[in-house]
Amino acid sequence: MPTKKEIEALKETVIEQLDKLNLIFISNDFKDEDFKVLSEIGILSLEIAQIFEDYDFSEISEKFRAIDKMTNAILFENLSYKLGMSYILNFQEFLNEALEFFWASGEIPNDLKESLNYLSNLILKPQTYNLETNTFLTEIETKTIEIKQTTITDKKQEKTEKKKYALELPSNINELDGTFEYLKEHYNDISIIVDDFYVELTELLQFSEEALLKLEENHNDKEVINSLFRYIHSIKGSSGFLNLIEVVTLTHFAESLLDRCRNNELNVNDSIVSVLLEVIDCVKKLFRNMLLRVQILKGEKITEQINKVYIKDYLEKINKILIGDEPSVKDEPVIKPKSSEQPSEKIDQPQQIQKKEEIQKEEKPKDEETQQPQNTASSSVLQSDTIRVAVEKIDKVYEMLGELIISISLLKQSKRLKDMQDRDIDEKINYLEMISDQLQLSILKMRMFPIKNVYDKLKRQVRDLIKKSGKKVEFTTIGAEIELDKIVIEEIYSPLMHTVRNSMDHGIEKTEERKAKGKNEVGIIEIKAENRGDNVVISIRDDGAGLNKKKILEKALKNKLISEKDELTDMQIYNLIFQPGFSTAEQVTEISGRGVGMDVVKKTVMSLGGRIEIETSEGLGTKFEIILPLSTSIIDGLIVKCGNSHLIFPIKKIKHTLICEINDIKNVAENKGKFIVFENKTVPLIDLSEFYKIPKESLENFTALILEYENQYYALIVDEILYKQKIVTKNLTDSISNICGVKAGTILGDGTIGLIIEPNEVIEEYLKVKE
Repeated sequence: MPTKKEIEALKETVIEQLDKLNLIFISNDFKDEDFKVLSEIGILSLEIAQIFEDYDFSEISEKFRAIDKMTNAILFENLSYKLGMSYILNFQEFLNEALEFFWASGEIPNDLKESLNYLSNLILKPQTYNLETNTFLTEIETKTIEIKQTTITDKKQEKTEKKKYALELPSNINELDGTFEYLKEHYNDISIIVDDFYVELTELLQFSEEALLKLEENHNDKEVINSLFRYIHSIKGSSGFLNLIEVVTLTHFAESLLDRCRNNELNVNDSIVSVLLEVIDCVKKLFRNMLLRVQILKGEKITEQINKVYIKDYLEKINKILIGDEPSVKDEPVIKPKSSEQPSEKIDQPQQIQKKEEIQKEEKPKDEETQQPQNTASSSVLQSDTIRVAVEKIDKVYEMLGELIISISLLKQSKRLKDMQDRDIDEKINYLEMISDQLQLSILKMRMFPIKNVYDKLKRQVRDLIKKSGKKVEFTTIGAEIELDKIVIEEIYSPLMHTVRNSMDHGIEKTEERKAKGKNEVGIIEIKAENRGDNVVISIRDDGAGLNKKKILEKALKNKLISEKDELTDMQIYNLIFQPGFSTAEQVTEISGRGVGMDVVKKTVMSLGGRIEIETSEGLGTKFEIILPLSTSIIDGLIVKCGNSHLIFPIKKIKHTLICEINDIKNVAENKGKFIVFENKTVPLIDLSEFYKIPKESLENFTALILEYENQYYALIVDEILYKQKIVTKNLTDSISNICGVKAGTILGDGTIGLIIEPNEVIEEYLKVKE
């Protein structure tokens, strides 16, 4: 008999879920066996069953599992149960009465226990129930049936055992093509909730994929298996709300496979993990098709085609595993999907993942901001301290903030206010500017997403890359809690993926080669994110062969990217790998070799206002560092005058500013350019008036903006520096944005339009023309 303290602890844990379950029974009359209601009953019953199991009260746990099984039987129209919703209501009434006794005394009366056992056996052991007489079979009748079902030969006996564990495919399996045309019948019911459910289901898929990668590392982790089972069960239940038959069927089979794993009837192996990952991929495709179908039903145009997705092959793969016919599993390369200085998280408490379609706003004290909200199997009820807001709404607020900053700038530059020279008004305007800065920071935090989202996507891709390459690699990630602006998060995945591909194919050597060099046969690829001032630095490090300078030079000469006369520094040689079409691979593989990877990395990083740096040691490894701004929408800009035009440069890109005289300019031999001397180094000059063909008056003095590009200083010549200002970037028309170096525009304090310049593009164009 359990102690009173144990009973109280259990009651406190289970009461919230139990109240939700009872509320569903009270608030529904069940005239129709509603798919949505049944799914919710099943999810909650399973959750309660798990809690009782955790407390070793399996006798009660079995009763709640019976309710879950009963709802599934009704949902899937299992004809072996001639029972309906009224049966569940009666069962729940008995169960509630039993729990009242249990809470009070720790025991359930024998007569009530017998009734519950009879009712639960009817669900859990339907093969011993006679549908015609509505009674259980006698012991002799049961054994007779068992003898009839048992075959005479061992071969037939084995076949019977296998069939026992195989699941029956739906009768209309060939008609389920994943295009969801049948949703038009239910569209009015789901149109309002589809977006919210898609967000929830996407989160559950992310959690499931992460759990599977953990399970691949440790096949015997029961906590992960149980968590994964609950995620899949929740996906099934939520998909039932949306009447997604394909998803419900597929996850039901996956759930059954996991149920046998967690009951120790099957041992988890790589084959099971791979099949379940395939199921997750298939569900993702189905969800995408569902969204496209909803768009069509809304009367919107779709930009991609709905491709048919058949689930039959996945169901048959699962059945083969259930009956013991799965293929033998070979030893495969090891992948360690996560490593961090921080203590590892429990898989049952994943960080809420923020997606493009939503953002979570935490209303917690600063010292609690890093705590992770508890994730439950039923996610349909949001936590009280969290709200979900569409990103479009936050973007609208951010856009209005930009207009506010522009208005303050216009006010500060007002000639009338300057003439008044009223100190009180100046103080009030400065205070208003300070408030707008604080508002900007607050909204910026709302737009921030953890890089963990990108890490999770990378882990799955890297796992597949490792299997394709045949190499043994340990992939680790650090700094998952670091946050970046939504725009940056959306764009940064591709550069990171291409860089990891480069490390995998060109960096990490084959096992035999590593052994010959005296290295550990398992290579290392590590991604680390950290905050440095107003920037986020993401480093991708490997302990492979390093960049081969000789090989890069030979390929660059062959592709005529350089000439034999050019004298390049090591860094300039290494930066050649970012040239379009450049690849040192001897043959094209599935991983790399087409020369379309690293140039994408550089272009994307530069478009985000960042830069990329390389550190490498031949034979020891390579490190790529991507330095990114926290936000790209509002920047600190330096406004300069060039002729009659106002140009704006991001302050972080400028290393120094100099006021020079005309006499300071030196000519390169054969009139191949001009330069000045700065810190005992020759610095090439780029006159922006000439570059953009802007008319200007001849001046005795000029201003040089010193910038660094690929470890070389360059000076951009302008007429003068006007002032520094917070700049709100605005998109330009195609005719203007196609001009080299012009990144965006803004409205300045005097009402004129200023063009925001990306200096690296200007320097690149200058070098091309020079060549």
